Amino acid sequence: MSPRASSGARGENRDKLNLTVTPTAKANLSVMASQRNLSVSELIEQIARQEISLNPGSKVTERILGELVVELEDQLADIEEEIQLLQRKRDRLKGRRDRFTRMFTEIQQQLSEQSEER
Repeated sequence: MSPRASSGARGENRDKLNLTVTPTAKANLSVMASQRNLSVSELIEQIARQEISLNPGSKVTERILGELVVELEDQLADIEEEIQLLQRKRDRLKGRRDRFTRMFTEIQQQLSEQSEER
């Protein structure tokens, strides 16, 4: 069994792993990691967990896009529900406005009639 490394951000202990790669592969890993602001160790972790896709058409990319579609659909449903609530509120406010307008008109007419009587 490999010695344990420090606990990771995912709540799991990390196992130490020694890799042997060519200098070119090592350089490529360093570049890929720095492009993502990650250590090489974290880059390999994310690749192994399929959090980073190496192939644009991979199942990981499809899964991530699928999750994004579901999230966007949920947000759209929330927005549609909010629109319906706002439309009902608008309708209630229009009704109140119409009632107040009628009351105002009636009061103006009464005042006008009272002025004429004097």
